Amino acid sequence: MSKTPTERPLAVYFLIIWMLLNVLLFLAMIPSDPQDLNNYIELVLWVPSIIGLWIMKKWGTALSVTVLGVTTGTSMYIVLEAYYLDMLNEAFASINGLRIVVNAVVMVYLFRSIFSGKFSE
Repeated sequence: MSKTPTERPLAVYFLIIWMLLNVLLFLAMIPSDPQDLNNYIELVLWVPSIIGLWIMKKWGTALSVTVLGVTTGTSMYIVLEAYYLDMLNEAFASINGLRIVVNAVVMVYLFRSIFSGKFSE
């Protein structure tokens, strides 16, 4: 039987803030490419993953790991596209580079947290 967490770790609050920042970055990308369905799909997936993480459920954490993986892939695509098409905006590439690194660390933390009993069934 798994234990039910009584309170949220401080890390969960930081992760939710980070996820909300990712949502804001996606909202900022929509006007530049309104026909890209991927941005809309990711926004729709962020909502249940943030809610699932907030209520400390394993399914929400697993969904968060998946959505962070998709977002990391999108950020990698943006950085590579900017590099190879000589459209490299240093600030834009730096933000997406930071997102890649932070998302990777967060994914590892959440994946390990699923199996360590920090989240309920």
